[in-house]
Amino acid sequence: MRSAPADGDLRWHPDLRHPSGKSGPALVALISHVESHKPLSLHRTWVQPNGKKAAFDPPRLLLANHAMKDGVIRLWPDECVTYGRR
Repeated sequence: MRSAPADGDLRWHPDLRHPSGKSGPALVALISHVESHKPLSLHRTWVQPNGKKAAFDPPRLLLANHAMKDGVIRLWPDECVTYGRR
């Protein structure tokens, strides 16, 4: 299996602060509009070292007051998905 490209929309943060005041490792993903590619929000998922969701409440959050209608998280560029190119 290929690893996701470095220029994809998913990133790792080693110690991201949660609204509860706790902090820990998290995956951070850019949500962009499916057609225009305009950034809409960020999705954050706090994780444990074993890869499971962290015991934060809630472990997954969007940025406050951001829309995500017609939004996608692009793990691969569109042309890779459409044409099988890398």
